[in-house]
Amino acid sequence: MLNKDTEGLGMPELYRKRYKVSRLDDSRSFSERIKSFPLNVGARHVKTYVSSTPPSNASLGSILLEINNSMILLPREPMKRRYFNRHVGWFARGQVDYGLDAQESKTVPFLDRWHLAVKDKDVEK
Repeated sequence: MLNKDTEGLGMPELYRKRYKVSRLDDSRSFSERIKSFPLNVGARHVKTYVSSTPPSNASLGSILLEINNSMILLPREPMKRRYFNRHVGWFARGQVDYGLDAQESKTVPFLDRWHLAVKDKDVEK
C-alpha cells in the first residue's frame, strides 16, 4: 500500500493534472523508513512519478517526491460529525454518501474536527 500509487498517500490530483503525471514509476519508488509508536505509525517514502511537463529539468520526464504519512489510532468513541456551513470559518472536506434513499450518490461536506483534550497527568498543570 505504501509503495504503490494509493490515493491519499501520494501526489494530490491537482498536481497530477498540472504536471500531466501519467503513472508512478515503481522501479524508482521506495519506503525509506517506517516507525511505530504506541498510538501511531509514521512512514517516509520516496515516490517518482512519470510526467510530461515536470516543474523543473524536463529532460528527466519525472517528478520525485519525499512523502511523510502518519496514521493515528482513532478514539474508541467516535466524534459526532458536523455538517459544513459556509458561515462557519472551518476547514471542510467532502465525502460521497452512497446510502441515500433516492438511489443516487451525493458529496456531503463535513467540517474537519479535532479532539483536543488535556491528558490526565497534565490537568493539574
